[in-house]
Parts: sequence; C-alpha cells; structure tokens
Amino acid sequence: MNRDAGKFWWLVQAFSGVALVLLLGMHFIAQHYVAQGGLRTYADVVAYLDSPWVLALETLFLVVVAVHAALGLRAVALDLGLARGQQRLVDGAVAGFALAVVFYGLWLFTRIGGG
Repeated sequence: MNRDAGKFWWLVQAFSGVALVLLLGMHFIAQHYVAQGGLRTYADVVAYLDSPWVLALETLFLVVVAVHAALGLRAVALDLGLARGQQRLVDGAVAGFALAVVFYGLWLFTRIGGG
C-alpha cells in the first residue's frame, strides 16, 4: 500500500473519530435530554425527523459512523499483513459495507418519514 494513502486514511479515521464524538454528543442530548421523559416515541421520532436540519444532522452522523467503522475494520484487516490483492479485496469489502450501512440508514429515514 502507498504510504501516502495509508496516512490519508488514518487522518480520515482520526477526523471522523472527533466528528463522531461531537455528533454522538449532539444526538444523545437531543434524544435523551431535550425529549420529554428522556425517550422519544415513534411518533416523536417521525416529527423530529421532519425537520430538514435534524435530518441532515442525523444523516451526517450515519455517514460518519459508517466511515469510521469501515476504516477501523480495514485497519484491523490490514494489520494481518495481507498481500496486495487481498488488501484490495478488503478495501472493496469495507467500502461496500459502509455504502450498504449508509443506504440502509437513508432508506430507514425515508420510511420513518424523514424524506
């Protein structure tokens, strides 16, 4: 693997980790401190996701989680010392995993009423 590419993906994972902490904090506050009684009902979630700002924030949270998780899985797999062809297979698999998670989450948002 190209050293510059490895540095780039490491930086992406580091920045996504910082973003994840911030977005998780915002998500937690919105779901457990702003919500009446500490939890939202299904109807509350539908109403909550009707706001375009909230939907954008939750979508960003979903994408950051998927990217961070995929890069973590990739790092663990590459630590095994795989051959170049196997590394490409791992890259494709984790990219497919991340895309599947994001598309499934977006589909759920539209089914719940956020789109």
